Amino acid sequence: MDRLVLQLLRKRGHKRAEEALRGEVGVLSMEQYSEAQLQESELALTSLISTFNKEESPAFASSPQAAAQRLIESYLALKEWVSNSLELYKQELLAILYPIYVYCYLELVCSNLPEEARQFVEYRKEFEELHRTELIRVHAVSSAQHIATDEVCRTWRENKFRVSMSQVSFELLMNFLQANGCLLLLALINQRIKIKIVSVNPSPCPYQDYKSITEFNSKQLKEINAKKIHWGSFDETPAHISQPMQAGEAPPPSSEKPKRGKKKKDEDKTKENDGSAEAGAAPAEGAAPGAAAVATVLKPKSAVPLPQLGHATEHAINEDVLKRTPLNATSLPSVCFFTFFHTHSTLTHVSFSHDTALACGGFSDSSLRLWDLRAIAQQPPDAASAFATANASSLLYGHAGPVYASSFSPDNHWLLSCSEDNTARLWSVDTKTNIVCYKGHQSPVWDVQFSPLGYYFATASHDRTARLWATNQYAPIRIFIGHLSDVNCVRFHPNVNYLLTGSADKTVRMWELSTGACVRIMTSHVQSVGAVAVSPTGRIAASGADDGTVILWDLSTSKKLQTLTCGPNNSPFAPAPAASGAAFGSAHRASRAVHSLDFSAEGTVLAVGNANGVVRLYDVARATAAGATDSARAGGLARAQMEAAAAEEAGEPPELGGEYMLREFPTKQTPVFAVQFTRRNLLLAGGPYCPSS
Repeated sequence: MDRLVLQLLRKRGHKRAEEALRGEVGVLSMEQYSEAQLQESELALTSLISTFNKEESPAFASSPQAAAQRLIESYLALKEWVSNSLELYKQELLAILYPIYVYCYLELVCSNLPEEARQFVEYRKEFEELHRTELIRVHAVSSAQHIATDEVCRTWRENKFRVSMSQVSFELLMNFLQANGCLLLLALINQRIKIKIVSVNPSPCPYQDYKSITEFNSKQLKEINAKKIHWGSFDETPAHISQPMQAGEAPPPSSEKPKRGKKKKDEDKTKENDGSAEAGAAPAEGAAPGAAAVATVLKPKSAVPLPQLGHATEHAINEDVLKRTPLNATSLPSVCFFTFFHTHSTLTHVSFSHDTALACGGFSDSSLRLWDLRAIAQQPPDAASAFATANASSLLYGHAGPVYASSFSPDNHWLLSCSEDNTARLWSVDTKTNIVCYKGHQSPVWDVQFSPLGYYFATASHDRTARLWATNQYAPIRIFIGHLSDVNCVRFHPNVNYLLTGSADKTVRMWELSTGACVRIMTSHVQSVGAVAVSPTGRIAASGADDGTVILWDLSTSKKLQTLTCGPNNSPFAPAPAASGAAFGSAHRASRAVHSLDFSAEGTVLAVGNANGVVRLYDVARATAAGATDSARAGGLARAQMEAAAAEEAGEPPELGGEYMLREFPTKQTPVFAVQFTRRNLLLAGGPYCPSS
C-alpha cells in the first residue's frame, strides 16, 4: 500500500510529501541511493536492492498465472529498454540480461507454468550466440523434478550469478526497475544475482569480468583458490645427468615403472622449489644457450611416485636443451606447418612426436594414421611423391568410433588415443599394434594426454569427469568429479603434481593428483573451454574458448592476468562477419574456436591455433606484466576502448590484447588443429585443407 501511495504522489508531483512518506516507511530515494552507492560495498548493494522490495518474491505463491504474466511483461520492458540504451551502456546491460532471462525461465518452470515457460523461450535469440550450449541444457527441463536432477539447472537455482558492472550502468538499471514498478525483477535480482561494482565508467568489453556460475559461492571459491600449491616446475635435465653422453656410448636399458623407495644421494642434494621463486639462475657470460638449465636443477616436492625415463630418452632431452634456441619478442621461432589434403571432412585431430619424426591423425572412420615425417622430407617434390607419402604412413585400427585425440610418450615409443567408443588405447609405435584398451568412462572420451615423464596419462570425457591412469593398470587411479558439463581437454602441470581441465561449463580447474582434490577454479570464459596449456615455469596457464578468446592465469593466485582474442575472422573459407559487432552468427563464432595452445620451452612465447586458419604468437612476459598492476589495467582499459570503437566501425567484435601479439601466420584454407613447440623451440602446426566449395 505504501508503494502505491508513493507512486501516486510521484505521478502528481508532490515531491515533499513523497520524501516525507519515504522517510517514514524506510524506502530510499534515488538521490539517497546514489549517495550510498559511492561506498562500493557489496553488503550495501545487497541491502539497497532488498529495500526496494523485501516482501515480493518470484515464487508466485498467489495467482501464479498473473504473477508470471507480470514477470514476462517486466522482462520484455527491460529488454526493450536495454536494446534502446546508448551504446556506452548497452554491452554491460546485455551482460546482466542473460542471467535474468535464465532465472526467469527457471522460476516459471518451478512454479509449474509450462505454457508460460514455453512462451518465454521465444525471447532467447539475443543469447544463443554466446550461450547456446548452456541454453540447450536449461531449456531441456520442463518441470521442478527435472531441475532437481539436472546439475546445471540445480547449480543456477542454488547459487547466485556474479555480474560485474560500472556504477553508472547499475544506477541506470535500478532507476528503470524502480520507476517502472518491476518489483518481481528487483526481487529476483536481490535473491539470485550478486552485482559487483568494478568501475565508475562502463567497460567497452563487459565480458572481460564475466564469471561463469559454479556450484560454489564466492566465499567457497576464495577458500579453494587460496589453497597453497607448489607450482614450481622440474628442470628438463634429470638430476643425475650432469654431462651429455659421449658419442658411441651405449645407453643402459630403460625402465617404465615409477621410482619407489629411497632416492639417490645426488637427488637428495638437489634444491627443492616450493613455488616462491622462479627456477633457474643466469648463465655465465659466454655460456652456450641452455647452460643454466643444465647447471641448475630445482625440483618441488613430489606427492606422486615419479617414473624413471630411459637413459637414451634423458640423453635426447639433455641434447635438445643444449641446442635450444631462446625465444623472445625479437627472436621468434621457425614454424613448420603440415597440411593434410583430402581429409577436411574426416580428420578430427593432429599430434606430433617430441622428436618431430612422426605425425598422427585421428579420423571419423575410427582409424589413426601415422606419418613418417623424416621419410616424407627426403622425397622429391614431384607428382609421384603423393604415392610415396602414402607408403610413408601406417594405419592403426582398433577403435569402434571416431578418434578425437592422441598423445605421444616422452620417449616417442608409445601412442595413446581416445575415441567415441568410451575407451582409450595404448599403441606401440615400433610395431604399429594395439597393446592395451582402457575402459572406465561411460561416454565418449574427448581428450587424452601423456604426463611429461610418461607412465601416467589423463583422459577427459563427456561424462563430466577427468581420470588419471597408469599405463600398466587397467583401472583409473583417480577420478576427478566436479565439472557441470563435458570435460573437453586435459593437461598435466610440468611438475606432475597437478592436472588442469577445461570444460563446457566455461571453467578451468586444477586438481591435485595425490588427493584428487580441486585446488583451483578459474571462471572468466563466456563459452566452452576447448584448450589449456601450462608454461614450463609452472606458474602461468592459458585457456582458449570457442569464442576465440585466450585467458592467461596466475596459478599461484588463480587470478586472470590478461585476455587475448584471436582477432577478426579473415579466413577465406569462414563465413563473413555480421553487420553488427555485437551479433555475428554461430558459424562465424565457431570458426574462431581455439583448438590448440602451447608455450615455448622458456615460457616466453604462446602459440595459438584456431579454426580461422591463423597461427598467432603472443608475448607472454609483456601480457602477464601488463595484467599484474592496477595502473597497467587502467591503460589496458583505455586501449580496449579505442579498439572496441574501431572494431564497431569495422563490423567486428572488439579485439583484446592485440598489442601483445608478436606475429601471425595465416594459412590459405586450413583451420589449425594443433600447435606444438619442440624441445628446441621449433613450432609445429597442422590441419586439414578445406576446399572453398
